[in-house]
Amino acid sequence: MTQLDYIDATDYRTRMQGCAQAFIEQHQAEHLSGDPQLFERTCLHLVHALEVPLFMAPRLAHLALSQHTQ
Repeated sequence: MTQLDYIDATDYRTRMQGCAQAFIEQHQAEHLSGDPQLFERTCLHLVHALEVPLFMAPRLAHLALSQHTQ
């Protein structure tokens, strides 16, 4: 197994959560506080732009939103 064959799942999730946080920061002004559309848009961005698996996108978006509001 070479280094290229090994993918650290934790690192992947951390990076994709960071991408979700960046998306939220860029688009938060377009939504009212607590607007569920920002969550939906973040999920769609992860799935369509970054090819995050559909089952993983909501969890990453939720974590990013909870980090953002702290």
